[in-house]
Amino acid sequence: MAGIVLCSSGLVILLILLLVTGRYKIKYRKRLKNKLDKDEHPLLKLYGLCFWINDKFVVKKCKNLYKKSDSKLKKLYVREDIDEYRYLYMSKKIANSIAVLVIVLIVGLGIGVNEYGETKNKLSEIQRNNPGEGEKEYSLIVKGKDNSEEITVNAAEKSLTIDECYEQLDKKKPEILKKVLGENKNVNNISKKLNLITTDDDKEIDIRWEIDKKDVIDSSGKIIKEINDKGDDVKLTGYLSLEDVTIIYEIPLHITGNDEIDSVQDKVQEIADENLYEKTIKLPRKINGKSIEFYSDVDTVADKFIIIGLIFAIAIFFFEDKNLDKNLKKRESQMVRDYPEIISKLLLYNGAGMSIRNGLERIVAEYKRNLNLGYRYAYEELDYTLNAMNSGINEQQAISEYGKRSGIHCYIKLANILQQNIKRGTREMAVALQEEMDNALIERKNKALKEGEEAGTKLLGPMIIMLIVAMGIVVAPALMSIKI
Repeated sequence: MAGIVLCSSGLVILLILLLVTGRYKIKYRKRLKNKLDKDEHPLLKLYGLCFWINDKFVVKKCKNLYKKSDSKLKKLYVREDIDEYRYLYMSKKIANSIAVLVIVLIVGLGIGVNEYGETKNKLSEIQRNNPGEGEKEYSLIVKGKDNSEEITVNAAEKSLTIDECYEQLDKKKPEILKKVLGENKNVNNISKKLNLITTDDDKEIDIRWEIDKKDVIDSSGKIIKEINDKGDDVKLTGYLSLEDVTIIYEIPLHITGNDEIDSVQDKVQEIADENLYEKTIKLPRKINGKSIEFYSDVDTVADKFIIIGLIFAIAIFFFEDKNLDKNLKKRESQMVRDYPEIISKLLLYNGAGMSIRNGLERIVAEYKRNLNLGYRYAYEELDYTLNAMNSGINEQQAISEYGKRSGIHCYIKLANILQQNIKRGTREMAVALQEEMDNALIERKNKALKEGEEAGTKLLGPMIIMLIVAMGIVVAPALMSIKI
């Protein structure tokens, strides 16, 4: 029931948020939403609410969440001002969490409704387990006119004919005595209900009990008389039967008090312990003169599901940063692959007598003409560097920043070569670039070999599995045909 209330409350709150922010869906940051790609932002319809949450809470109160991803986003989007990209990245994370939360609440509500429906079914009987399946425990809700109560009833399994030998009866006596005493410490200090078992743990022995003072202890083993300070002595006689053999087991008890409280639990358990050879246990309609009803107390999983779902919704918000790291690795790999090509073009334009700046402009212009071939981080960084030069930043400083922004050793080395050229002239630049291009080609070859080895290692597992399956197909029929 708690799961239904929790899910319903969560859905109502989300619905109110969606209604309250409805106007944002239409007007709020409409221009920003219209230029977004639906493939890149599959939850675009939720962005109205996400923008609102972002502006009202994250931007104002959780600025640290923004700062953590700044350096990574600058590398991916190659812009000095990444406010818009940062804003969209955070909104996308919020949208993912909201989507997970909605799914969890809807599924949790369905589970809760289903479980609640099971608890509404009125019971007139409960079932025992088949022989050998062990005892079955029932959690029941007992409803009367004035109140309700949760109880636990243990229904023993349906018994079989006992086939053990006579000698086992004596061996079972200590075990039976321990069971009969229940929560009592010993036979000389009985103050709690006796557990008058009707069979042993192995379901081998039938046990019947007789009590000489039924006004002190009833047939269920419950103390029904107020005991004075001296206590009272009672003789409990057990008839232990195994096949056609029955022995008498007398247990002298000293009753010292009455700690038992009359309860519905005891009454129903007493009924469950009777007639062990019957598959069905009939539940009483009245206890102590009062009408009662039984309902199945289902062990609900809706609450647990919702809690796990909430944790997952929060976790997915932070795990989105893993995708950011993954994209950074792709960026680095792409830039390393493009490095020999950039060096080759710089060497070509340098040989044609062009300055560094003119050579970079030619490289970037060629990239922009072929932009339909895909986004290349290395060329975007060069474009950013040229824009910095055009805005008045010193060429040497702009190239130095280019190396730092890339964060990759080979590009830092290239930036140093270009800086040295600006300081000393172009005489040694061609030699340095040629040497760097040779090294880059060797490095790319080694990297390709390494990636090939890694791919081969990954394929080793599936290949072994296929080999085992193939051997099984060949060997199994041969083994089956061998007659031993």
